[in-house]
Amino acid sequence: MRITPLFLLGIFFVGAVHAVDDIQVQMLKNRLETLQAERNQKAAELQKCEKNVRGFKTAGIATLYATGVGIGVNISLASELAKGNAGGGAGGGRTDAAADIRSPEQVTQDNADLFAELGI
Repeated sequence: MRITPLFLLGIFFVGAVHAVDDIQVQMLKNRLETLQAERNQKAAELQKCEKNVRGFKTAGIATLYATGVGIGVNISLASELAKGNAGGGAGGGRTDAAADIRSPEQVTQDNADLFAELGI
């Protein structure tokens, strides 16, 4: 008869250990789900930031290109003015304000022709 109480005690102990293991496994599963959700959220934020960075890089490159074109146009216009105006005023422009009698439309057309000639 002594075997039966010890046997029952042993079964109870094994059952208790198994219940504790089940609780720990469930806690670990919950923690794993939480961490996976957090990882997915952070991955989505990272992708959003990467898209913004790509957009900023594109905008920066376009700005640098436009600045380079503007500098090139200014240099070519300054050299054109210097050629047609050797020994001109201090600003490199015309010294005779009444010398340009073109209409605004003609000035715009001349500038467009000059840009086309320069390949801009």
